[in-house]
Amino acid sequence: MGQPSFVIEFTRKAVTAISRSQQGIACLVLDDSMMTGETLTYSSFGDVKSTDLTAANYELVQMAFLGKPAKVIVVKKQETISETVTVLKRLKFNYLAMPSAEAADITAIKSMLDTQRASLKGFGKAVFYEPATGSDDQRIIELSGCDNLVLNFTGTAKNYTGAQYTCRLAGILAGLPDTVAATYTNLPEIVSCDVADDPDSEADDGRVCILYEFGEYKLGRAVNSLQTLTDGISADFKKIRIVSTMDLIAEDIVTTFRNSYVGKYVNSYQNKLRFCGAVNSYLRSLQPNLLDENMRNEVWVSYAKNKAYLEAQGVDTSDMTEQEIIQYNTGSYVGLDGTAAPTDVMEDLELDVNLFEEM
Repeated sequence: MGQPSFVIEFTRKAVTAISRSQQGIACLVLDDSMMTGETLTYSSFGDVKSTDLTAANYELVQMAFLGKPAKVIVVKKQETISETVTVLKRLKFNYLAMPSAEAADITAIKSMLDTQRASLKGFGKAVFYEPATGSDDQRIIELSGCDNLVLNFTGTAKNYTGAQYTCRLAGILAGLPDTVAATYTNLPEIVSCDVADDPDSEADDGRVCILYEFGEYKLGRAVNSLQTLTDGISADFKKIRIVSTMDLIAEDIVTTFRNSYVGKYVNSYQNKLRFCGAVNSYLRSLQPNLLDENMRNEVWVSYAKNKAYLEAQGVDTSDMTEQEIIQYNTGSYVGLDGTAAPTDVMEDLELDVNLFEEM
């Protein structure tokens, strides 16, 4: 009979997880009078025609491709943000930038991203420049401190706004593998730029800024705007890379379940165990590059979720054992719990060197 299709699919995804993580999609929402349709999709900057977009937007797409994303999708800004969000909901992307975004646009896009993630239908993030109020959201990245920005990536040095530079950051984040972070990414296209007076405070407040060190411009610490921590949302989720890793894993599990499991297997306890086993093999394969091999990375059939489901159906569980509840028929419902420990990258060094110590 061979292996179930979801086992095969998880094996394939595990083998390609790291390479796929650097094949992200940058999405740019641009106000462009030359676009005739709602979207344009490019796999390389060589695919972009100067007649597709206005000259200014042509350069923004070129800017995004500096980060080597797998694709850049250009979305034409619609008459209302509601119409723009409707277009975005149909697309799959990893990082979005909207240089012309105002407060209402940011609110609408933030709501869309959170709703899609909660329903496991989308795993996108967005980059905005200095929103009027802090976003406090792991899916929103705030770029700050790019005043008097002069870039040269076209052969000519020109002035750009910080809002336009969000296209560059979206391209960087979409193009980086999850084995590394965007922290200290070199920005050779910057000719000159005002930099943050206190980059540590910028990072603490959930903003990505630009640094100038040893004659080079670089990105500061790669954090998102998350500030409020709750149960299950630790300080780790302030790191862009951590959120990206968890989204990669969640997307793999959800899409495999939907494509290779839903409607194809009886929802028996044994099949639930088989599915958990396939997920756990997948998680183990991500160790140690994406997940900490010294921590628990696995999923299991949930006692709490099954108990809640049964009681909601009117089943009396008071005399049932934990194992009986776990194995009870739950119709089409599959309730699992799990834990994963994503690895972080080296960013903070503390070193004391003592002179003339005896061996």
